[in-house]
Amino acid sequence: MNERSLGTPGRQQTGQFLLLNEKQNTSFDTEYHSREELETKFLLLEELSEDRPFNVLDLGGGNGAFVDHLLARFPLGSATILDTSLLLLGKNSTSDRKELIHGSIEHMTDILKGRTFDCITVNWVLHHLVGNSYRACRDNCLKTLMHCKELLKPNGTLIVAENMFDGYLGTNVPSYLIYVLTATRWPWFVRVAKRFFNTAGLGVCFQSQRAWQHIFAEAGFEVVTFQRGLEWSWLEHTVRRKDFRNMAVHLLFVKSVSHGHFSLRMYREGNRLTGAAMVGVV
Repeated sequence: MNERSLGTPGRQQTGQFLLLNEKQNTSFDTEYHSREELETKFLLLEELSEDRPFNVLDLGGGNGAFVDHLLARFPLGSATILDTSLLLLGKNSTSDRKELIHGSIEHMTDILKGRTFDCITVNWVLHHLVGNSYRACRDNCLKTLMHCKELLKPNGTLIVAENMFDGYLGTNVPSYLIYVLTATRWPWFVRVAKRFFNTAGLGVCFQSQRAWQHIFAEAGFEVVTFQRGLEWSWLEHTVRRKDFRNMAVHLLFVKSVSHGHFSLRMYREGNRLTGAAMVGVV
């Protein structure tokens, strides 16, 4: 296992990206894929790899749990994990086919200059690329996705897993409301909000399924396949259970929350869809 440390991700802010501190990062020492979600994703990778050697860049791969599953399934695969957290990187198991890089996604084109990958995976990371405003969060996602295009080989695949907070009436209202709440920095409010949001005081920027699709399209990607994963079924029992946290979620105009798995390819010339056209793609 190769390890490198680049940049100064221990600071709260590097450039335009605001970063979680290591205490907050401890909450992400887990694997969010269900067994079924992993299997579906790996079946897709089997089609893409065609039993040939391939390399994967896992952005924000943290403790390496996802990469470990991937390497166990694909003996011809190799992986590079880029993450800002030394704490999570230190949780990785060793492997000659795994490279660990301590650095910020914001600077990945400089860190990985001259390298390209068959596949880039971004699992539950984009909503953490927050800035000093709601617009900055969206811009950070776009910047990251466009950098992925620079690091992908021709016909390479970008695989994104994200939480989809779909609002009532098909809106993306929960995205803005949750960002405003979690980005509020009043000390007394942060102490209260931390009971519900690990990112309190910093911010988090979830999107609806439709909003994610628009962002992908704007960055120059088309959705090749889509899988709806785990759904947060506890939302259905809010009123009966009288759970304050769940009731608060409904007050944020949230209709449903689920995992969304998107397989993306760069648009080919003459095959680019507009953002409006993307609404009905998936």
